[in-house]
Amino acid sequence: MNRVIPNLLAVRARQLDLAVAGTFESALAVLDGVGRMIGRPFDPPIPLWLWLSDQPRGETGDAQLQPFKRLFRICDRPALGRRWLLLVALAPEALNESRLEALLAQFTGAGARAGSDADAGGLAVVPAPADGAQRRWMTQRLLQANWLPIFVDAPAQRRAPEVALGALDSDHLGRIIHELFLENAWTRGERLGSTPALHPWRRLDETYRQANRSQAAHIACKLACGGLIAIPEPVMADGQQAPLWSRPEFIEPLSRMEHDRWASDRLLDGWVYGARRDNAARHHPDLIPYDDLSEAIREKDRVAVATIPFILQLGACGWRPLATVQLAGRWPDPNTQARWRRRWRADLRRVVEERAPAVLEFQLNPAVWEECQLGLLLAECGFPLALRLSAPASVSALATDAAHREALLGCLTRCRRVLWADDAPHLATSPLPALSPQPLEVMLAEGGGLRVERHGMVEV
Repeated sequence: MNRVIPNLLAVRARQLDLAVAGTFESALAVLDGVGRMIGRPFDPPIPLWLWLSDQPRGETGDAQLQPFKRLFRICDRPALGRRWLLLVALAPEALNESRLEALLAQFTGAGARAGSDADAGGLAVVPAPADGAQRRWMTQRLLQANWLPIFVDAPAQRRAPEVALGALDSDHLGRIIHELFLENAWTRGERLGSTPALHPWRRLDETYRQANRSQAAHIACKLACGGLIAIPEPVMADGQQAPLWSRPEFIEPLSRMEHDRWASDRLLDGWVYGARRDNAARHHPDLIPYDDLSEAIREKDRVAVATIPFILQLGACGWRPLATVQLAGRWPDPNTQARWRRRWRADLRRVVEERAPAVLEFQLNPAVWEECQLGLLLAECGFPLALRLSAPASVSALATDAAHREALLGCLTRCRRVLWADDAPHLATSPLPALSPQPLEVMLAEGGGLRVERHGMVEV
């Protein structure tokens, strides 16, 4: 999920439509993770289209889908002319040519619901094939069909917790959250073992373990809403004069988001509203909109948000503000001259020091081959990448040149989000006002070095 959190937030804000493809079991597993991340159970359900390689049987399938219907509105067919986030929940060996063609056909005029003259397209999150030839073929075919592919490792391929920028180890942080919960319960005089949740981690029921992991995983969403990014070191810097985590305009929207997350968690675990809490019947009186909660319950959500810095610090993690950097002007291929690569690496180190504490995210136009080549160099230097398609550029046009596709594939493997030039501004996808540093531009200076300027004005 970490690779597409910004795009999941766009789904939450109704800027992208959501589709999930896979077997019935694997699709529901993915949908469960998505619902816990971006569910809004007290707002109109998020539109969803499901493509299943197998069909559940009658009442059993309906019963398994029922908990999701509070969060998602399942559509019969995908609408044309819409931009989609497609999550493919099939093993790489199961996504053969015929199955991929059958899936893509659903988003063309022959299979989709009429709504526009244009076929659908967008961002496809696909399990990474181990075979390089299969990955190249799949990239070309998806691009031809107007989809940008993001390849991710299947769970079995992950050998260790992620430590990259923006990634969080939800199991480790979930344990920390539970330990803090036990400590707070002890200060209130509650006895260990007096409720199912008040057990040490080793004896805790898996349902409660998963609830803690879900809360930990959602930290990355909250950081993204504030224009922040997690880093694998205990540095907490937001570049603000007043600490973000003490400001009501920051805490309150995220507390509302935290309540949505908690309620989505409970609903997907089979809980429903009840005037009195009943653990056996799974009834809970707090499964109501945030504005209808008592002040004491809202304060619990605020505490869950305000303690994020402490949780991250205990987990040896931190955060920094994310500053976007757009490439301006024309760029040469950095592979043609070694001196350029050496000079640019030195200039990039200088820019990082000048722009501290911000993490610089470089936005590339994937339609420009030289920018893709530069993106590979930037990724080698440890910078996060974003791909930004300039309207009305067609994704399918990126599939025509083999060398361009190879460079683009390298960038797609490393990028953390995909943007479109006509995307609505930050405020439309986040419950918070924009808190990120002012956007920057990087361009070639005289002598072949790099120069960074604030967007729209020259730096001194």
